[in-house]
Amino acid sequence: MLLWRTAADLLPSKEMLSSQWGIKTDSYQLDVMQKEQFLLFGALALDLVWKARNQAFKQCAQEMERKPRHGTLKLNCDIAMGDNSAYVAVVARDWRGVLVFANVKKVDTNILAQAEEAIH
Repeated sequence: MLLWRTAADLLPSKEMLSSQWGIKTDSYQLDVMQKEQFLLFGALALDLVWKARNQAFKQCAQEMERKPRHGTLKLNCDIAMGDNSAYVAVVARDWRGVLVFANVKKVDTNILAQAEEAIH
């Protein structure tokens, strides 16, 4: 959910192009073939972005699943942001993957940087 809030108004809409960037979209006239090519290009571009996102997510998940070296611990942290507060979770596992420690802490902030500081 945080990504969607962070990326709000990131992609240019017709209104944003004209109001914020001064681009008049009504002046562009495309024939049927150009519209089909444009839509196909857009669909392919979105498909590539989606595949790249999935690949990055998969690599991140594999990294999280990797066990630490013998005799060490691995810490995983996450933050869930709400409207007026955040929850910080920390999990520690040993080299065998056995849970050693887990904790959740409520932080009275809705600013991500402040919630991240609660981890330290």
